[in-house]
Amino acid sequence: MYEGGAGVDKDTARAASLYRRACDGGYMDGCANLGVMAKSGVEGVAKDSGRAVELFRQACGGGSAMGCNNLAWMLAHGEGAPKDEPQAAELYLKACEGGCAGGCSGLAEAYALGQGVAKDLGQAVRRARQGCDGGHMGGCYLLGVFYARAKGVEYDEERARALLKRACDGGFQRACKLL
Repeated sequence: MYEGGAGVDKDTARAASLYRRACDGGYMDGCANLGVMAKSGVEGVAKDSGRAVELFRQACGGGSAMGCNNLAWMLAHGEGAPKDEPQAAELYLKACEGGCAGGCSGLAEAYALGQGVAKDLGQAVRRARQGCDGGHMGGCYLLGVFYARAKGVEYDEERARALLKRACDGGFQRACKLL
């Protein structure tokens, strides 16, 4: 609530303090949220990609699917730690299987591009659908691209347009551009 100013005055320093308490108390999504703040740098939390990786690693090791997803992204992009696409793909899978829709979308992209896993458009479509069905707009975007370009699925302009519109309306800017 403090991080976003939902019902209280926005106070990111207070939010970070509460996330730290949650993390220290064993609530691993608290570690993941604190990691997000460290990754981007917000008032009260210095931008520190290396610290973000540590927090995501702690969260993931403690069972946070969100932590695994965020760690996977950092490793896939070489931010805060050396780039490691195979490890990123494993972590995206762990996040996806743990119920994090963003992990499914990340895994879909890895399969589509052959990053850390063998290129497999069937798996890419399956995982993008999981991500989209779970409410992650990156998955809807990828699925829309697959239908627009007949990659792993039959060409379907109407379906592509609907998926890209959903992603765009959900704030995924690349979908807006493609739409």
